[in-house]
Amino acid sequence: MKSRLAAAVIVVIGIAGAALAMSEQEKIAALLEAVGKSNLTFVRNGVPYSSARARDHLAYKLKRAGGRVATAEDFINHIAGRSSTTGMPYYIVLEDGTRVEAEAWLRKKLEKLGK
Repeated sequence: MKSRLAAAVIVVIGIAGAALAMSEQEKIAALLEAVGKSNLTFVRNGVPYSSARARDHLAYKLKRAGGRVATAEDFINHIAGRSSTTGMPYYIVLEDGTRVEAEAWLRKKLEKLGK
């Protein structure tokens, strides 16, 4: 009887954990939302853009990519980290003026989603 109860508890915990885990599409949506709500400056090919414009641009690139982007890592690597035209990395200017690569900024955001 105890082993059945223990097995049932393990199954319930497993199901609850699976329900709480974000899908890859949800992670990508959360990253796009983080960009849009950040109020930071995004630099693409040397030109500064608002966070809202950056979010719109990344969403456009994602839509054009179709099924080639299956995971949040794909999104960072192939859409949000650099220009597909020039190959130049995208940058984010933080509130203190520090300029960081968008790829690194997004990876930190992705890590926080997993916690």
